[in-house]
Amino acid sequence: MAEDLEAVFASANRGDESAVIVLLRAARSGDATAMFLMGRLRDVQREPHAARTDLVEARAWYERAASTGCTQAQFALGNMYEFGEGTPNDDVLARHWYERAAIAGDAEAQMSYARMLQTGRGGGKSDADAATWYRKATHQGHDLAATNLALMHYRKEIADASDGVAFTLFGLAGDKLDGIAHLMLANMWIEGRGTEMDAAHALLHLCIASLLLPEGSDRARVIDQTNLIFDEYPALRAKFESAAADYVRERSAAGSAASPR
Repeated sequence: MAEDLEAVFASANRGDESAVIVLLRAARSGDATAMFLMGRLRDVQREPHAARTDLVEARAWYERAASTGCTQAQFALGNMYEFGEGTPNDDVLARHWYERAAIAGDAEAQMSYARMLQTGRGGGKSDADAATWYRKATHQGHDLAATNLALMHYRKEIADASDGVAFTLFGLAGDKLDGIAHLMLANMWIEGRGTEMDAAHALLHLCIASLLLPEGSDRARVIDQTNLIFDEYPALRAKFESAAADYVRERSAAGSAASPR
């Protein structure tokens, strides 16, 4: 039934009004999946589509679905309250719904709940609890959770902080093309933390980070750092930039190629 509703949603999302009617009837009959999909249909922030959008209506459908235990709706509702979509921002309610979805096993919700625990938004602050939830999300393959947990180890923000664990976690996130993870791997190779010092490995990760990081201060700093090295050793540029581009291309295509660390 859920697969059938997904197909109906896809049609509704393309502007098929008859499909919207079918989905709406199922939602009004109490089907939690249909309620969630009606929320997605009206949620312009995450679902650009031809159908009519209405964030207030989207939130209402998410709330109905979330109250039945629909994990996806709980996470979506947490997002709406956190970012003030279809409702004023409310960190307490955002954290509440993230927690509900996190307990149910949703990796994105575990990541978001951990972030709120780490910053103290919407309630008490606890680095130890944040690390626990980052760890749960990491075990499900969430790369940003792995990076955030690695940073907690690297910065010694938790009692069991370990450079070795940080290095491993940055490697896991780096394999999924997380730019910050590659920047931190470069730092660890430079500092000899969690691994031996190795300038060549550090330079490779800096080159990879320069390809992956979004525009901003981190990327600008990495580019400046690599340019300084290449200005001094110009023969290295082609080799390392080519290796970095090959790595990113292979990881993008396969997702399971060996890590360069």
